Amino acid sequence: MTHAPAVPSRFSRRLLGALLLASAFHVSTLPAQEPAEPPAKEVSEKVSEEFAKLRPLIEAKNFAEALKLIDNVLSERKTETYDVVGARTPRAALTLVIHRRSGERVEVPVTCRLDTAEEVSIYEAGGVLQRFAKDFLESTTKAA
Repeated sequence: MTHAPAVPSRFSRRLLGALLLASAFHVSTLPAQEPAEPPAKEVSEKVSEEFAKLRPLIEAKNFAEALKLIDNVLSERKTETYDVVGARTPRAALTLVIHRRSGERVEVPVTCRLDTAEEVSIYEAGGVLQRFAKDFLESTTKAA
């Protein structure tokens, strides 16, 4: 299993994971799914009540608590988790494993859209800035 690099908050890791999944992997095929039912009225009202607490936190510039609130509300609604199985190599055939709350497990073949060894190296470093910092630190250590 592969995991996203360390990011400061759990909310950021989830967002980063979703973005990486959307941008780094091209889905070959997806099984047909039933359209999701709209949330029950009481669930929608509960979410609205929770998010009503968000405005005062943001106005008070208490961003850490605001992110915690968002993370808590979203984690209660989370219905799926994802794993990407396989070696990260350019254009590799990987498997996206979807774990649904119901216990169902769906495996979807995907193609890694990291097209070069350099792109894989940057991804594994956590991004361009982290890769640059690593290269810079290695070069200064060798020079010393």
